[in-house]
Amino acid sequence: MILFYVPFPTLDEAQRVARMVLENKLAACVNILPTRHSLFVWPDPQGNQKLCECVETIALFKTSNAQKQYLMKFIEENHSYECPAILSFECQTNKSFETWVLGQV
Repeated sequence: MILFYVPFPTLDEAQRVARMVLENKLAACVNILPTRHSLFVWPDPQGNQKLCECVETIALFKTSNAQKQYLMKFIEENHSYECPAILSFECQTNKSFETWVLGQV
């Protein structure tokens, strides 16, 4: 099973993308964790590196190995960030949950 960790700028965007992912059977389940504080360095309009702080919503997508690349591409195409963080992790899980995930995607 693959777990994706993806920050979104708003709860609405996370929910919108999650619904589209589920409708397209690219993931079996999405957990949305609202209001997380993020810090990162990003260039300002003049190209200077600047420390940024913002509130983001985290979405955790659960999918199969077979859907991994499709899901990554779909999220990237539907995310509003110029450079979205789309992290994937291979996970071990209980057999019944893995069977359920694989039956959904």
